[in-house]
Amino acid sequence: MMRRIKIQEKFHERNSTILKSAQSNKGTRLSIIEESHSIRRENFRMYSRTELKQAFLKGKLISSSFNSSYGEYRFVIKHSFSSSYDYERPIHLVISAHKSNLFDWTIITVLDPAARKWKWDEKYEVQKCFCDRNLKLNNEYN
Repeated sequence: MMRRIKIQEKFHERNSTILKSAQSNKGTRLSIIEESHSIRRENFRMYSRTELKQAFLKGKLISSSFNSSYGEYRFVIKHSFSSSYDYERPIHLVISAHKSNLFDWTIITVLDPAARKWKWDEKYEVQKCFCDRNLKLNNEYN
């Protein structure tokens, strides 16, 4: 887990710049593949297309990866919608783009981190790691 965190930190600034550039460019396209996992998740979790677009345009990068075999960036971005006086509904979008066209993004899936509150910090930006606990349990039973 520590290795993953160091890799995230190493590329975070560059990937944030890529995302901000796409968010601020009027020519950026955001697409959802019909009959895909993202459509089922969008409908199940009751997010509108407008909310998804807003989450993309105003979201904050919380995790990123690059698949060098396919030349694909994959980002997890977080945004929150105010739904009442004291409650903000969080949303995580998993999006991807090919390195040859960083202004054409696709929504892979839509996540509601509040559904698994125990896996996240209070801002839904850092996923809690249960690695040490699992290692300890494995050592006790082996």
